[in-house]
Amino acid sequence: MAVDIPIHGEELLIINWKEADKNRTKLKGKFGTRIFTSAKNHPDAKKYLPLLKTFIKGWSQIIFLNNQLANSGIENYCKGQSCKLGSSHWTWSFKDGHLYIDYKISKMSSLRFDFSDFVDGAPRRVSVSPPGQVTQNAPFQLDLFLSACE
Repeated sequence: MAVDIPIHGEELLIINWKEADKNRTKLKGKFGTRIFTSAKNHPDAKKYLPLLKTFIKGWSQIIFLNNQLANSGIENYCKGQSCKLGSSHWTWSFKDGHLYIDYKISKMSSLRFDFSDFVDGAPRRVSVSPPGQVTQNAPFQLDLFLSACE
């Protein structure tokens, strides 16, 4: 079980989510290797690398929960607007056409997945960033534009 994200030409970012409920996520493919090599060599690696790793782990857990919802339900993982997978904690809310999923990284920080531009119940855009950050000083922001979800 994995998500293949075509990035440029034939390059794929492959995120395996089979054991996401156990906080195990595998990243495969040349592009994934290149991302982490570049991030490790960046002068601000200590700031950005944990956020990148958190995004990969968080994305795999969202896919895992979505798969559980489609197949057998998520009652074992979620209660109300709060979910737990292994040691990971999530909260979610829906407001003004946006589905916000906050992934708690530590006691003091989290990463927000903002799903928007819904067409036939599927989001066309996902923005990922620490909630409440000032845009011009943004340490991390990722925008994904989706054309199809399968």
